[in-house]
Amino acid sequence: MQFKNVPFLATYADDIDWEQNVALFDTPAGPRRTHPNLKVKLLARDDDLGHVAAIVKFPPGHREEPHAHAVAHSVLVLEGEQHVGGKILRKGDYHYAPSNVQHGPFDYPVGCTIFAVWQVPK
Repeated sequence: MQFKNVPFLATYADDIDWEQNVALFDTPAGPRRTHPNLKVKLLARDDDLGHVAAIVKFPPGHREEPHAHAVAHSVLVLEGEQHVGGKILRKGDYHYAPSNVQHGPFDYPVGCTIFAVWQVPK
């Protein structure tokens, strides 16, 4: 959903369908898509501002290897568990990764749902 030039946006997440292989933002190498095993509710995407917000659901047993992004992102755990850096993050816990900084691995032994915001540099 684009929200360019909208002074305020309020939406019901339940009204947004879960999707897979979602293009979150564009990079010089092409669209950055989510892993095909993940489910995503894209809440807002503004390419002019470089802002993306989504709810992402990781299935039980999913693993993300150490990686870095060209974008910064903030993550809030909504349910389940996200294991990273010797910590088990649960409902209400948060992590932040600046652009171009390696982070992970992330493990999701019981599955996890997060709210994430990405800030794409312009």
